[in-house]
Amino acid sequence: GMIPAGSLSRLFAQNRLINCLSDADLPVPKVLTTQDGTSVLSMNSTTLELDKIPQENEAAHIRVLTYLPGEIVDNEVPKSDEFLVEVGKTVGRITKALASFTDDDAVWDWDWHMKNVVEVCRARTSYITDPDRIQLAEHFIAQYADALPPNVLASLPHSVTHNDLNDTNLLFEGTTVVGILDFGDSIHTCTVFDVGIAAGYYSLAQADPLHVFKMVLKGYLSECALSDDELKAFYHAAYGRVLLSACMSAQACAAEPDNEYLAHTAEPGWTVLQKLRSVDPENALRDFQELR
Repeated sequence: GMIPAGSLSRLFAQNRLINCLSDADLPVPKVLTTQDGTSVLSMNSTTLELDKIPQENEAAHIRVLTYLPGEIVDNEVPKSDEFLVEVGKTVGRITKALASFTDDDAVWDWDWHMKNVVEVCRARTSYITDPDRIQLAEHFIAQYADALPPNVLASLPHSVTHNDLNDTNLLFEGTTVVGILDFGDSIHTCTVFDVGIAAGYYSLAQADPLHVFKMVLKGYLSECALSDDELKAFYHAAYGRVLLSACMSAQACAAEPDNEYLAHTAEPGWTVLQKLRSVDPENALRDFQELR
């Protein structure tokens, strides 16, 4: 069934995932524990000696992760091939580390799940104000629906994924990834979604989004193999994440027109979709196959 995102079971699941990645020597934070070995405390825990706790805190929980040094590289910075290959390799290492990791509490669902792109985006096109962008969104929604219907998605290999490897969740030192952050979106889903999501996010504000997809994929394939079906899904997942982000932003911007943060991925996202409008997915697939 559905598990609410902020629930205790999800927090413990995130901690287990972080520890799994840590065991594989990936640069993740450490999950700190209390002296009795607890990794999550309730906000109304008597051990915290907080006697005047508001009722809302009954559902709130605390955990402590260590700080990771490293640099966030903004979307706007032009990315070298070497940088993008490193992004892909990092996602590949995450995939390998999680290959045998299973967790019942990683099975949940929400609007940012890539299996829900079509319905979630269709429900939000009414918030898009520009007619050209409405058309652009509808083009990609139809393309995604056609390429990745539920039976195709169900047939792809599944595993627990990070599910949000964007420009704010990887820390760099030069072109080396030195930190992986933010495990709140981690979910059991199609394995290939993780590299697709990363490729989509790292294409934002770049001159040639399809080239970005190729370079991220090249790095990933140096760590993990993908079948033809997965390579096909990769392209749709990459633009699909940008589409999802743009449609979510349209709804959020309609609710809060003055919120600058919400526009962060919105404008670059529409630009990426515009640039990919003329790409034939079959040609993209051939390009991807040549990287193997």
